[in-house]
Amino acid sequence: KGKVDKRQIEQRIEEDRERHKRLRESIWAVEQDGDKEFDRLWDETSDVDEDDLAMAREEADERRKAARFHRLAVLEAAWAANTNVGLYAFWLGIGAAAMTAFYAWRLLFMTFHGAPRADDKVMAHVHESPKVMILPLFVLAAGACFAGYIGYENFVGAKTAVFWGNSILVLGHHPSLENAHHVPLWVKYLPLVVGLAGIGLAYLMYILRPDLPARLAATFQRLYLFALNKWYFDELYDYLFVRPAFVLGRGFWKTGDGTLIDGLGPDGVADAVRHMARRAATLQTGYLYHYAFAMLIGVVTLITWYLLVHVG
Repeated sequence: KGKVDKRQIEQRIEEDRERHKRLRESIWAVEQDGDKEFDRLWDETSDVDEDDLAMAREEADERRKAARFHRLAVLEAAWAANTNVGLYAFWLGIGAAAMTAFYAWRLLFMTFHGAPRADDKVMAHVHESPKVMILPLFVLAAGACFAGYIGYENFVGAKTAVFWGNSILVLGHHPSLENAHHVPLWVKYLPLVVGLAGIGLAYLMYILRPDLPARLAATFQRLYLFALNKWYFDELYDYLFVRPAFVLGRGFWKTGDGTLIDGLGPDGVADAVRHMARRAATLQTGYLYHYAFAMLIGVVTLITWYLLVHVG
């Protein structure tokens, strides 16, 4: 057993760190700049094992082929999780994609297409929005279309681990984000299909057949009222929380605050003083003989007290 040199250990650790850094650079180089950049790094890493570099190149090629710039990575990751919760989240997302496409285009069709629903007085004042409102909409539209390209690599691409670090910890036995690049083809295109189906349904119901919504509402009246009243959540919330809160608040107000606090506190003291003042006011009659009689009673009381205390 030889003596361990601390400097040698620190040097070895630093060399390993540099080696892993060059491997990551190799992966990014293949993804972004292709084989020429990889060859340059190959020449500069003569101290790195060739098998590791070859593996890095294969991984980078695979990621580059699988990488797609879209906003549906969360659905693919939910499917790739291979758990019941993940599948539940995936199908909820698919349903949300269909409904979002339907109601968004329904809003568009009802707002900008078909006969106007306003009267002539309102229509006479209709005009195009000023540029101060239109130009920001172009900026928002451009961001909605292309903002995902900017942060794709850092958020869900090859640089995910470096970008997030320990902020988002993904355990080794749950590589759902990595598996999202290898989901079946129908999983990738199902959100697009249901989105187009939602748009087509909105076009059918509000452009081609504008009478269809009213007929469906009449045919499925209970379901229509259930949806129209937002699943009766407001009524349920009012019954379970609002009304009991009113009853409880009124009880605290009338019994707790009015009867106990005010009754025994400021209001009670004020009532007692008022009552005593009224009783005392009855003695103030304004007759002279009443005052003389009261003075006589006082004199008699003082003499009696003096005789009892000092004489008797």
